[in-house]
Amino acid sequence: MVTVATGYCRLNNAHRSHARYLELGRRLVGLGLPTHVFYDGRPSEVLPTPKTVTKPASLADCWLAAAAANCQPPPGTPAKDTVGYCVVQHQKSAWMAVAADDAETVIWIDFGIFHLFGLRESAIREMVAKVTANPPDRITIPGCWPMRGRPLINWQQPAWYVCGGVVVMPAALAGWFHDRCVDYATLQIEASGHATWEVNTWSAILRDHPDRFSVYAADHDESLFANYGGPPP
Repeated sequence: MVTVATGYCRLNNAHRSHARYLELGRRLVGLGLPTHVFYDGRPSEVLPTPKTVTKPASLADCWLAAAAANCQPPPGTPAKDTVGYCVVQHQKSAWMAVAADDAETVIWIDFGIFHLFGLRESAIREMVAKVTANPPDRITIPGCWPMRGRPLINWQQPAWYVCGGVVVMPAALAGWFHDRCVDYATLQIEASGHATWEVNTWSAILRDHPDRFSVYAADHDESLFANYGGPPP
């Protein structure tokens, strides 16, 4: 079985309103695909379909919240790149691991993915069909930058060796991936005193464990879905 997983914690920042996030998330849920939704609010608000499993979420319950409580945000857009935002982005690995208890393959798709200009619902459906027909045995993820050798990760800016909005996760690797995220992100915060983006943590894991991953070239647009199964960056 393949399930989509997505999640949202309400941050109430100026980057994007709660109403707008909910509008975008409802479009994703409304595709009617098997979907685990981790949501900060009443389950009925996401307009669940018969194939939707809704589970509670909150910033306080995110696994990185305690470690990040006294750290500084990364350089970036102040309205968006807050400590809380980085904490929620890192929660994706935990949500995937939970969803993996009920599926053989989990496809993470960001709750607000439909903010991407021109993204068609059909592109998501077609990708899910491809995964269902031939589930991967590696963590399969889009990336913008080619990874050559063992690059140093600049924690002060996003490392686009991977894109964060879409991940195809074999259930057998979900727990392993989450454990690595906890290890890497916790150590990074302890060493720097700053939060960082989840793509940086994921890029470091990819760098150190390339045998667990398959990366296909994409950008922050419909290619996240349309290029699935294609060549690397």
